[in-house]
Amino acid sequence: MIEIELELANPGFEEGWREVDGVHELKVANGWYPWWHETDVRPEYKIATLEVDDTRVYEGKAAQQWFTTYASHTGGIYQQITDVPVGKEIIFEAYVQTFARDDDSDWHESNGRYRMRIGIDPYGGTDGESHDIVWCDAVQPYDAWSFLRVQTVTRSDRCTLFVWGQAEWRVKHNNGYVDGCRCIYLYEEPEPPPPPEKEPATAEDLKLLAQALWEYAKAIEQAGYELSDRLSEWIE
Repeated sequence: MIEIELELANPGFEEGWREVDGVHELKVANGWYPWWHETDVRPEYKIATLEVDDTRVYEGKAAQQWFTTYASHTGGIYQQITDVPVGKEIIFEAYVQTFARDDDSDWHESNGRYRMRIGIDPYGGTDGESHDIVWCDAVQPYDAWSFLRVQTVTRSDRCTLFVWGQAEWRVKHNNGYVDGCRCIYLYEEPEPPPPPEKEPATAEDLKLLAQALWEYAKAIEQAGYELSDRLSEWIE
């Protein structure tokens, strides 16, 4: 299998952000979109930076963050990609982290309950609660980066990558982070075609071969006679 990387928009969250629909609390990295469970509190989105806390950035200078304060939530971000080969194994990888705590006494020691996972909708939908999404197992990556990977088969020429975070307890800080995203598909090189089978020799082929061998033998015999005559001359 050959791994071929698919081009994502802003996979490392370094290429700027915007306020989605002009909403100040929805600062989302360019190329990505927010989603959340409509019956929950809408998370606030912003860009985590090295200047604020270098432990919340996996690589580069920025990561995507979303959070609620004294509220639970289910939500995250997604990106739809197009021109995807249909029927191929596709893999989405990302690094995730969470911080969940009921006070401000320690910014690097969680005591809440927060889970994260990543998924792929192989049909290209944008509903974060769709049953079409294939998810990896959820993890609780408190205060440290955790590598996640999910794999499925594409069913359309587009697919959607999801990052999911769920805060269960209504503690003061419920923060989700993601960084270092990557998407690839697996390509199996076709085996070279077998060499064409040779047709069995016909009677005519065998006749021609026998004639060629006979002429070759006669030529060798004649050369032998000539060599014998020359050797006799030298000896005499």
